[in-house]
Amino acid sequence: MTTEILLGPGRSAMPTVYPDAAGDLAGQLAGFRVTHPRGGADGADECAGGAGSWIPVSDGDRGWAVVSLEPLTLKPSLQCTVCGDHGFIQGGKWVPA
Repeated sequence: MTTEILLGPGRSAMPTVYPDAAGDLAGQLAGFRVTHPRGGADGADECAGGAGSWIPVSDGDRGWAVVSLEPLTLKPSLQCTVCGDHGFIQGGKWVPA
C-alpha cells in the first residue's frame, strides 16, 4: 500500500505505513502525504503546505477516519493551513467544499 493515489489534477495522496521499529503497529497504515495546487492567486504550481501535508489516520478520537481504502474516502474534510484549500477525499477523488 505504498502506491501514490491520484485524486485529480495536481492532487495526490501517498499512503505511509509505520516502520518496523513501531512494534505492533509495524506495516499498518499511519496516514497520507497529500499534495495539492496552491489555492491562492500567485500562480504557484504546488502549495508549500501540500508538499509536506501529513494526514494521520486513526480509529480513535485523533486523525482522519478511513471510510474506504479502495476507492479512498477519508472523513472529515481537509483544509490547508497555508492556502486555505478545502475539500473532501471521496471515492478516490478530490471534491471541493
